[in-house]
Amino acid sequence: MPVAWGVIGACGIADRRTIPEGLLPSPDCDLAGVMDLDPAATAALAARYGVPHAVTRVEDLLDLPGLQAVYVASPVHLHLEHVRAAAGRGKHVLCEKPVGRTADEAEQAARACAEAGVLLGVGYMMRFHHLHRELEAMVRRGDLG
Repeated sequence: MPVAWGVIGACGIADRRTIPEGLLPSPDCDLAGVMDLDPAATAALAARYGVPHAVTRVEDLLDLPGLQAVYVASPVHLHLEHVRAAAGRGKHVLCEKPVGRTADEAEQAARACAEAGVLLGVGYMMRFHHLHRELEAMVRRGDLG
């Protein structure tokens, strides 16, 4: 059964990459709703992708019946607030990088999700890039740094 997703901050990177390349093609995802501040842009995005709900308030997205997870793609200064709001409503969270502006904010986000018993993931696509793995191996061997 697919996971019902909502997107906070849907009209930026989510629209350019994550929604069309990640969420929509996956048989394990059901895009239930999108949220952004501009009502016209959010409605147009929802219409383009066939998303049933377009809202302009985080609370309205989190209140959608059956919503299980959110992708946080809002501006960085709002990540902690949005992660906390989602976790507080029992929603799993995939947060765009960085999770917060500081290590303390990232720790607070992780703690909020752990305390709520929901998963927190970070949308960092380069983590397993083959060249990054090779650099890690070079450092471990002492070839670098």
